[in-house]
Amino acid sequence: MQAVAKGGRTEAGVLCSFMQAVTKGGSVEAGGLCSFMQAVAKGGRVEAGVPGFFMQALTKGGRVETVVLCSFMQAVAKGGRVETVVLCSFMQAVAKGGRVEAGVPGFFMQAVAKGGRVEAGVLSSFMQAVAKGGRVEAGVLGSFMQAVAKGGRVEAGVLVSFMQAVTKAGGQRLESCAPSCRL
Repeated sequence: MQAVAKGGRTEAGVLCSFMQAVTKGGSVEAGGLCSFMQAVAKGGRVEAGVPGFFMQALTKGGRVETVVLCSFMQAVAKGGRVETVVLCSFMQAVAKGGRVEAGVPGFFMQAVAKGGRVEAGVLSSFMQAVAKGGRVEAGVLGSFMQAVAKGGRVEAGVLVSFMQAVTKAGGQRLESCAPSCRL
C-alpha cells in the first residue's frame, strides 16, 4: 500500500494486491486473491473511494470446487468530506465430495464520524476454514486496517494483512507470493 500526502492530506492512494498459493500433493491446486482499491482526492480531501474485491479459487481433483468472495465498499462524500461509508460483504463456499467440511468467514467494519468527518475507522477481517480428510487442516486469514484522523482529515492509514495456511500430512506450508503494491 502506498499513500502520497501533500500538505498533510492524502492526495491519492492506490492499492493493488495479488496473492497466489499453491500446494504440492494435489491438495490445493490454485488459490487466487485479487484486490484493487482506488481513491481519488480533490482539494486534499478524499472525494470518493471505491474498492472492489473478488476472490475465486478452483482446484483440480474435486477437492475445492468453488469458493467465491465478493466484497464491495462505497463511500460518498459531501463537501469534500466522507459522510457515508457502506460495506457489503458476501462469501459463498461450495464443496463437492466432502472435501471442504467447514468454512467460517467473519467480517467487521466500524466507522465513526463526527461533524461529517471520519474521526476513526477500524476494519478487521478474519477467516477460518477447517476441512476434514486431511486436505486442508487449517487456513487462517487475518486482515487489519486502522485509520486515524486528525482535524477531520485522515492523517495516517495503516493496512496490515497476514495469511497463514498450515497443512498436515508432512507439515507442509502453502507457497505464497508477497502482495505487490504500487501507486
